[in-house]
Amino acid sequence: MSVGLERTLELLLSARRAPPGISGPWRQMAEFACRPGKRLRPALLEIGWRAAAQRKPASGRPASPRGVQRFGAGLELLHAFFLVHDDIADAADTRRGGPALHRVLGEGKLGENLATVAGDLLFVEATDAMLSCGLRGAARAVREVLAVCRHTAAGQYLDLAFSEADLRDVAPAAAKRAEHLKTARYSFEAPLTAGALLAEGKPELVKALRKVARPLGLAFQLQDDLLPFRVGDQAGKPALADLVGGKKTWLMTLAFQALDELGRARLRRCLREADEEAFWEMERLVRGCGALAQVEREVEKLCGASRRAAKSPWLEEVQQELCCAIEKVATPSVVAAGRLLERDRRGAGAP
Repeated sequence: MSVGLERTLELLLSARRAPPGISGPWRQMAEFACRPGKRLRPALLEIGWRAAAQRKPASGRPASPRGVQRFGAGLELLHAFFLVHDDIADAADTRRGGPALHRVLGEGKLGENLATVAGDLLFVEATDAMLSCGLRGAARAVREVLAVCRHTAAGQYLDLAFSEADLRDVAPAAAKRAEHLKTARYSFEAPLTAGALLAEGKPELVKALRKVARPLGLAFQLQDDLLPFRVGDQAGKPALADLVGGKKTWLMTLAFQALDELGRARLRRCLREADEEAFWEMERLVRGCGALAQVEREVEKLCGASRRAAKSPWLEEVQQELCCAIEKVATPSVVAAGRLLERDRRGAGAP
């Protein structure tokens, strides 16, 4: 899908579509949204669409129609919307190899305010692109995506609230739930099920995709939490980024519970200072208390659940692609390098 997707993104954000009076900021917004990224969600959308479409009479392997590409571009614009607002909340300086949008649009509070509005505009363009894809299942697919976005917003709210709380006040179960809400369903479940709904897939098939996606999405997020302690900056963002923001990940809350009072004080200090020395001390703490190994075991368990779910007879047509995605999520170096589903995108049937 990648060639058609990139072209569709460019058309959706072309200069002639700029709202009146903001052609310059529109160009900057378009440049931000079109920066190279994983394009994970459009690739999963196509897998979901093929899972349903190939159950219908067809000769050979169908290429995804332009409507799927347009919907996938809408998912990318929706993702850009979340990234813009996330970067403002996290006071991030960079994104996808360039400055964060609020750093591009202005200085200080002005840049943040302008980027907030630009993010809102990206949400509008995303919704319009998805609804106007021309496929009969579009309305149901959009409702599916928006339903998941409600969970994403709730997870982001909790994530921000927890960042100001003391570690003692954030239970591991609450931190894990926040991560599931914020990322897990949005990254995997929404695109896979929306793709199936675009092709008017049967409820049993949509349910089968959910069973694959939900544990896989959480495993993907937990791998992301582990990356700083494994591969440094290879994840494409500074290893200390989440630590500087005081993120109360499941890993951090597990470590806090497992440590004695002295260890807890040291962990608090590491999160507060978040320099290189503090990072290495934090690595020793989370590894030494067993929290890191516990998260690794959970990733293996979640990926195992996805593998079993992928064997559903409803998913026979896309089982190989789903298993490939699962194995890549299970491999930290692949998640770090952002190569998830890369082979699948090159081999997809879109022109």
